[in-house]
Amino acid sequence: MRPETVILGARVIDGTGAPWFRANVAVADGVIIDVGKTGPVEGAQNVDGSGLYLAPGFVDIHSHSDTVTLIDGRAAAKVMQGVTTEVVGVCGSSAAPLGGKDSFEAREMARTLAAFGKELTWLSVSEYLSRIEEAGASVNIATLVGHGTLRNRVIGPEMHPATPDDVAKMAGLLDDALGDGAFGLSSGLEYPPGFFAGIEELAGVARPMARKGGIYASHIRNEDETLIESIAEAIEVGRRAGVPVEISHLKVIGPLYWGKVRDALHAIDQAREEGIDVAADAYPYTASSTSLGIILPDWAHSGGREATVRRLVDTETRAKMKEITTRGTDMLGGWSLIVVTAVKSEKNKACEGRNLDEIAQGMGLEPCEAAFRLLVEEEMQVSILRHGMSLDDVALVLASPLVSFCSDGRALAADGPLRQGTVHPRNFGAFARAIAKYSRDDHLLRLEEAVRKMTSLPASRVRLARRGLVKTGFFADLVLFSLSEIKDTATYLDPWQYPSGIEGVWTNGVRVVRSGRHTGNTPGKALRMGRA
Repeated sequence: MRPETVILGARVIDGTGAPWFRANVAVADGVIIDVGKTGPVEGAQNVDGSGLYLAPGFVDIHSHSDTVTLIDGRAAAKVMQGVTTEVVGVCGSSAAPLGGKDSFEAREMARTLAAFGKELTWLSVSEYLSRIEEAGASVNIATLVGHGTLRNRVIGPEMHPATPDDVAKMAGLLDDALGDGAFGLSSGLEYPPGFFAGIEELAGVARPMARKGGIYASHIRNEDETLIESIAEAIEVGRRAGVPVEISHLKVIGPLYWGKVRDALHAIDQAREEGIDVAADAYPYTASSTSLGIILPDWAHSGGREATVRRLVDTETRAKMKEITTRGTDMLGGWSLIVVTAVKSEKNKACEGRNLDEIAQGMGLEPCEAAFRLLVEEEMQVSILRHGMSLDDVALVLASPLVSFCSDGRALAADGPLRQGTVHPRNFGAFARAIAKYSRDDHLLRLEEAVRKMTSLPASRVRLARRGLVKTGFFADLVLFSLSEIKDTATYLDPWQYPSGIEGVWTNGVRVVRSGRHTGNTPGKALRMGRA
């Protein structure tokens, strides 16, 4: 086969963790056809890789880009840092499968899309993946199925246990979704409706994966006081269901609980010694990003957003929530660590980029009352950054050989319709930061090990076919970078910045980044489990 692209003289980091080696890499028809001595080819794109490193395209094992590529297929925030594959459908929420167009979960999805002038045109996982392909994207998309999405479809957003019949229905829906190409099940046990579910429900829903394949990825129930118990719960779900477990964005929040990640990593090691396939992923920052509604007690969310808002304006119920919320927030370091990043309405746009202490002063209210006012006025649609992680804990987690790197972000862009509010810098800089800070500057990891943790490790966890290695016969997802120049430039104050040092990115053999600029190409594929 005649090469279409030859990358010449680069230091190849093949994704296995082995030392780099110098080689020419030839690509044709979206596949790597030679890793060796192929020289320049007349008529091909001959790329000078001398002085640069060539690695497999980075695999973001935990991404929230479920619908954003339908709005802007460039996926610029991801490909500009070397990401070529994203695993979506995480934290218990996925774009499919949905019930009828009038169902609760379909209405929520339609509302999200309508804000960008888009329509909901799918219900099943198969239809969703077809829609992704039709729209075109610069990244490959693989999806998990959200347990919360299944629960909303079968039970609704109410706070009550699932019956055996409910569990059987959810398991059946998952079984169908796996047949459509989904790569597993995710849970978001810190969010509604996930926190209404127990181990038996989660294991029962997950069991089809023991037969068909797939991974159980869990945003665990608690990431502070009961971190260890929450990890044990996820491991027990995997044990009972007979499926692999991925602990999503492993961390501990709040100075009172710093250091617990050491015990968390020990628990994962212990489970593996007992024969349970469990690992984790993490992002290289000390702040999380979530919804402000997370400050409320679980029971406040029963029935969905409108029901929660009604509770917030009821004097007696509001007082109960205030006591619980204030105590919990104080234990995690206080209101100054919570920064509002995005709101729904123009009325409160001035709050974006300010912490809740500052917002409360401007409103003349206590911080908790200011938070409640925002939740009511914005109909619960308030996004936040929450500081409170320790740099030492982050480094300890990232150093573990069982932890993949992830962004926990979305495929945004510094221009266009997706540039709204203030966002977490991880959307633009997670992978560049992992290499620049934690490998090159801090020497926490060998470069080859850092690359393994963002390529072959996450690819093998999700069982992506022929991705994650620079190897003959593998898909030509590649990133060419300068080790001396690579750097994340996105900050908390100015997150809308692409990293430096990324010279080239190829998705399925098509160049999507050239010399730090997006080419406009959208060669990404919708990936399906068990199919190349």
